Amino acid sequence: HYLKFPRNTADAMLSGALQATLGAVLQQYAALQNSRAQVILTGGAAAQLHAHLSLPVHLVENLALKGIARIAQENAT
Repeated sequence: HYLKFPRNTADAMLSGALQATLGAVLQQYAALQNSRAQVILTGGAAAQLHAHLSLPVHLVENLALKGIARIAQENAT
């Protein structure tokens, strides 16, 4: 689980990956702040990321599967 100061390898790996991802999201958000871009979180760690972000965020479950279903519907005709 996430810890600010992890004390074992597993917690350090998870905490480091989460911090790196949060840093990337925050940096990209700052770069796009004057645009109409939205922050959309999806995937297995979306809820964990959301818990540590103070940005306006949209959580979308199964975004990849929804995209595949839409492509399949469009190609069914």
